[in-house]
Amino acid sequence: MGKISSMFLQKNLNTKTEDSDNYNLKETNKCDKMQTVVGAKVENGKIIVCKKPSDNDSETVTIKSCDGIELLINGQPCDNKTLYTITELDKIEYISKKTEAIRNFNIETSEDKMKCYVIVEYIPEYTYELVDKSIHRNLALKTKRVEGNYPNKYTISEAKEILKKNNIIEGIIYRNLIEACSSLKCENMLIATGIPAVDDKPTEIKILFDLEEKKVLNELSEDKIDYKNLYSIANIEAGQLLAEIIPSEIGKDGKNICGEILKRKSIKDKPIKIGEGCKIDNDKIIATKTGRPCCKKGIVSVNSVYSIDNVDLKSGNIRFSGNVDISECISEGMEVKAGNAVNVVKNIDSAKVVASGEINVKGNVINSTLFTGQIDMEKKLYLDNLKEYNSILEQIIHTVNEVLESNNNFKKIGEIVKILIEKRFKTIPKLSLNIITHSICEDDGNIELVNFIRNKMMALNVLKIKSLEELSQLKELLENEIDFFSDGIIVPADIKIGYCQDCVIKSTGNIIIDGKGEYVSTLTALENIEFTQKDSVARGGIISAGKNIKLGIVGSPAGVVTRLEVAKTGIITANIAYINTVFCFDKKSRILDVSGKDIKAYMKEDGEIIIEKFAL
Repeated sequence: MGKISSMFLQKNLNTKTEDSDNYNLKETNKCDKMQTVVGAKVENGKIIVCKKPSDNDSETVTIKSCDGIELLINGQPCDNKTLYTITELDKIEYISKKTEAIRNFNIETSEDKMKCYVIVEYIPEYTYELVDKSIHRNLALKTKRVEGNYPNKYTISEAKEILKKNNIIEGIIYRNLIEACSSLKCENMLIATGIPAVDDKPTEIKILFDLEEKKVLNELSEDKIDYKNLYSIANIEAGQLLAEIIPSEIGKDGKNICGEILKRKSIKDKPIKIGEGCKIDNDKIIATKTGRPCCKKGIVSVNSVYSIDNVDLKSGNIRFSGNVDISECISEGMEVKAGNAVNVVKNIDSAKVVASGEINVKGNVINSTLFTGQIDMEKKLYLDNLKEYNSILEQIIHTVNEVLESNNNFKKIGEIVKILIEKRFKTIPKLSLNIITHSICEDDGNIELVNFIRNKMMALNVLKIKSLEELSQLKELLENEIDFFSDGIIVPADIKIGYCQDCVIKSTGNIIIDGKGEYVSTLTALENIEFTQKDSVARGGIISAGKNIKLGIVGSPAGVVTRLEVAKTGIITANIAYINTVFCFDKKSRILDVSGKDIKAYMKEDGEIIIEKFAL
């Protein structure tokens, strides 16, 4: 029998036909030689039945089909689950099934469209052949799969066309693509990659002198911090190289594998500023006097150092623009104000210390006030101007919208803005002038913003405004400038002490207590507060941090109230916390009703305060 569809047919006739008398006689002789054996077998791919109709009817022979072939008995198809009784007179044949060769080319693209991976697979055609079986009364057929020809491999042109249909047109790695197409099986091979955008790099200052070694107080870090050397003191001489200026670099736009342009992040470059005691020489910053170097918010300076044994009635109050080093104590009623850091070797008793830089007290602080850090007033005034301007502009845009909605034919937007400035928003001219003046004097304003204000918001230039889109553009420029100058208004500075009692201590940076702890004091830090010793005690008072608080022992067995405050995202940890300790997260609070150890408190996203602890 010839080819049927995609299958081929093998016939094994075990019945009498006009042209097979000799064959049947031969097979009959075989069965005779097998004496009384009755059954069916598969030999060389042929099905042979040894059962004459005249044989004992109780000795039936059955056959069962299998996967991979279609069994035909007397021309009727058979299913694979049924047993069929057969004899030598039945016409038994089968059709072998054949699977076509297939090939697959699948791609996977990353979410950011920057990488493309390919999976290529070639599967050959398969045919099924009967497996030889010895004679059985109940013959269950079995097939084996025979591998045939493989499909044609993908050409580079075909692969590129598939990629193109999937919008993969850039960054194709042809070497990998050729390898993927030529391999019989290839999984997750990178065949295209985009070009990431390179952001602009601002001008940087490479510091060449020793700064105070500070490490961020990270709850997850296992690094050991050397608190004794946290505030190292470095002195330099006049003429010494302090820093190198690394020029800014313009970045480059990128492109993803779909050919889409990835815009680089344009960074507004800040001009290099220096403080007192140094100068800029080409790309170098050099000290002009002997003193203590400092770098705050990227501004390098050299501070003079004022050294004294004690601050008392004999010395009087101290006011100095640089660093103040006190080798003994600050006595009752005295005051120290420093333009930079204050270092006290021993104690402070009933005094006040205010410093723009760090405050470092190795001894105890009793009944005193310590403030550290500063605000850049020039930036603050400029930022206040920007915010006020932006608020007024928002009102102008809203009013112009209302006028246009009530009168669709009125198209002279510049005239509306001019009237509003003259009648309702009379501070706009002054604010505009302040912004322009700041840009000229400080050389750090946004040129695009300044040009817009000068050309379209000053005097009669307001009439040049033709659309609301222009006002929206000005608002966007203002908001970008506000974002840019919002950072750096507050200059962070840390406070480090051994012990404090009945004190008010405020820091724009961290507060670090490396001694016995605190008693009934108010501690406020914009960043972290940490008690470095496991047995240091925080008993009574208020401890408030902008980020995290890490303590030793909080409260007392008698239930002294101690209030701990952090932001929503803050974490409070303690070795031991006693009852009546108050854990505050933003405006929510929770009082500890059972003392515990290994405390960790935090706020979940739904606002619930969680206090994890073990029983004491």
